[in-house]
Amino acid sequence: MQLLHNKDKGKLRVVGFVSGSGNTLWKAYELQKELEETFEGSPFEVAGIFSSKLENKAIDFAKANNVPYAAIDIKDYYAQRGAKITDMDVRKEFDLEILEAIKEFKADIIMLAGYVWATTDVILDQYTLVNVHPADLSIIKDGHRQFAGPNGVGDALMAHADYIASSSHIATPVLDDGPILMISPKVPVDYTLDLDEKDFMRHHLRLVNAESRAIGARTIYEIAMGNFALDNNNKVFYKGNQIDQGIRVDDWSKKKLKHERNIQTLFEPKSVAIIGASARGGLGHSIVKNVLALDFKGQVHVVNRKGEDIDSVKGYQSISDIEEAVDLAIITVPSPFVLGVAKECGEKGVQSIVCITAGFKEVGNEGIENERKLIEIVDEYNMRLMGPNCMGILNTAVNFNATMLHNVPEPGNIAFITQSGALGAGLLDFADDMGLGFSVVASLGNQADVTINDIIPYLYEDSNTEAVLLYLETLTDIHQFIHAASKLTEKKPIVLIKSGRTEAGAKAASSHTGSLSENDEVLDAIIRKSGIIRVDTLDDAFAVISALSKTKRPKGKRVAVITNAGGPGILVADSLFKDGFELPTLSDDFRMELKGKLLPEASTSNPIDLVAAAPPEHYNEALKACVASGEYDAI
Repeated sequence: MQLLHNKDKGKLRVVGFVSGSGNTLWKAYELQKELEETFEGSPFEVAGIFSSKLENKAIDFAKANNVPYAAIDIKDYYAQRGAKITDMDVRKEFDLEILEAIKEFKADIIMLAGYVWATTDVILDQYTLVNVHPADLSIIKDGHRQFAGPNGVGDALMAHADYIASSSHIATPVLDDGPILMISPKVPVDYTLDLDEKDFMRHHLRLVNAESRAIGARTIYEIAMGNFALDNNNKVFYKGNQIDQGIRVDDWSKKKLKHERNIQTLFEPKSVAIIGASARGGLGHSIVKNVLALDFKGQVHVVNRKGEDIDSVKGYQSISDIEEAVDLAIITVPSPFVLGVAKECGEKGVQSIVCITAGFKEVGNEGIENERKLIEIVDEYNMRLMGPNCMGILNTAVNFNATMLHNVPEPGNIAFITQSGALGAGLLDFADDMGLGFSVVASLGNQADVTINDIIPYLYEDSNTEAVLLYLETLTDIHQFIHAASKLTEKKPIVLIKSGRTEAGAKAASSHTGSLSENDEVLDAIIRKSGIIRVDTLDDAFAVISALSKTKRPKGKRVAVITNAGGPGILVADSLFKDGFELPTLSDDFRMELKGKLLPEASTSNPIDLVAAAPPEHYNEALKACVASGEYDAI
């Protein structure tokens, strides 16, 4: 199985083939610009266009928006050779000219955006081509796609179809015969309209063209996100699952893109329902206790089969029975009931779910299938999901503790995101002894939906978080992680404990959360590039995050070293130099002034060696001189 695009290779570069307005391509360009305004950025970019005319609206748009373009007039090309437009030998020559013209765009994929001319193997052998057809290609009659061909809308209307819809598909040498990727929402055909045949056709063509543009843009996005793949038999897979007739979008109000959903309700809900909390005790009951103990100011509801109250919290038999809106649902029911509960949450309008329950991808087989179904429900209702198989979420800034933790960490400025609930709990048990306080604690579990890449943008904006500690077993999207982490480390430091360094560790990580570990040498290179500090032990993690959470970041690399022994000073200087720091010597005026205040044996170079006999006031003088000089960023 081969991905149409591997995200690890960077952005998907799209070149559009156009004949007229190119509106289908420009809808994708519009989505690109919208995504570029988000923290995550756009996973694709329109790298250029090729036009079969020298002048048209598409070229005008490209010029106005500084999009590279190339153009060869196909009719003139054929006329100069005295050939008919149907001559495919000339078409091959023309396609060779196209390949040369678009070479500079460095395209990964070509989108046929209203390109009315056939393409030959000359191009098809070099690029994946995606076409958008204004009819439902999944409708089969006599073993063939009924509405394939140049007049799909007209054919559908002639056949008195109940609806028309646009289909995106992989282009092949056979017209409109390639594997279907996506199908747009249905446009009902209104046969009661009092219009002549041409106006009737134009009316419905206008409606379906709007769907063509939307489904084309969405298809490019899904390809760029690495969601589509083909096997050797040209079968299409979406997120690892085979689809024979494409992904159908029934309603654009459902299955919205991730940046359009409200992930903030995971961390700052105004109302929460704990589902599966029983008055007799258990995991759900413990989470209710934790929510109440921290004096959460939002509304709290509990849901269980009997509708029992827990302490002061009113109980309901179903989340649908709660009259008020619910931002966040905490699911603690046994795994066989999770799918039904998640669907009820979606129908209720819940925006986010934390699924504590285990028994999904990490157990394999049926668990994998159930996790896939869970994500389908989450996407259908535009929710965000943390977990499953996690310990919950805590945000001390809003007094919200929806975790199974026995000991609540002190408030502070460290965000701790962990893929292991048990390790997270263990780390937090020792945090108080080191005087560490936390802003956010989140357990990712299987990362079926929400990953560390989704949480980093929140931490970037969170004024209560000044340093970030991560425990991860896998990175689900390395390219996005580099982008997000690099941006965050410019503002706040990240310390990472990454398990699975050895073959044995990688195997254990896979069985723990159903993850696959990356090549560790590659990962180290990524970490260096993104500015993350990687540590190997829990002791180191605490020491480093403690220091980073309590000190300001140096504004530069100039360091002064003050010591009373030459050996340690040299070791520190070597270590700093090795990591790219500078050890400039004080300017002459400051050195002379300082020398008169120290012992005769002292050195005012850098390191500044006060010698063993130096009294405390000499340290004070050296510090004051370094600060007053303005020549250092750290001492």
